[in-house]
Amino acid sequence: MIRWHAHTGRDRGNDSAIPREKRGTIARRGTSGYGFGYPYGAPSATPRWTPPGARAASAVVFLAGVWLLLAPVILDYAPHPEGLGAYWNDLVVGGMVALLALVRVLAPEHLPWLSLVNAALGAWLVVSPFVLDYAVRAYAMRATGNDVAVGVLILVVAVASAVTTYQRRKAARGPDGAST
Repeated sequence: MIRWHAHTGRDRGNDSAIPREKRGTIARRGTSGYGFGYPYGAPSATPRWTPPGARAASAVVFLAGVWLLLAPVILDYAPHPEGLGAYWNDLVVGGMVALLALVRVLAPEHLPWLSLVNAALGAWLVVSPFVLDYAVRAYAMRATGNDVAVGVLILVVAVASAVTTYQRRKAARGPDGAST
């Protein structure tokens, strides 16, 4: 994109008008006002692009991670000797899911691959009751049902969050592949 600067009479897309030692140091998007320590004025005040769907999806995944941290106590399969596999699995996976999702909530345009890691953790939750061989007791059945249900939720929503961000990035690049 080429922008004309009235106060300098320069075409901002043409770096040949800029001395070689100054090339690459000029704020490309700052066009408002004069001065402010920037060669072409202050940086643009328009907010950065933020994918709202990715932020909302990551918030849901964050809440699912917090639920996994609380579920062993609420569903009463915490310190039973036969339920220790489910207990520690939910604590470790829930903490990791909540932390990764929180990063995505705070900065959804960055690191969309964290949602793919959360999707892999959701898939692990679906298969973990069978891999870790949760005991066949009433509380173990609650742990199995909880892990499978929450795992499917995390898997689907985390993939949606990542896909939303990758699609928005691709659309923002434009048809020629260059950033706008």
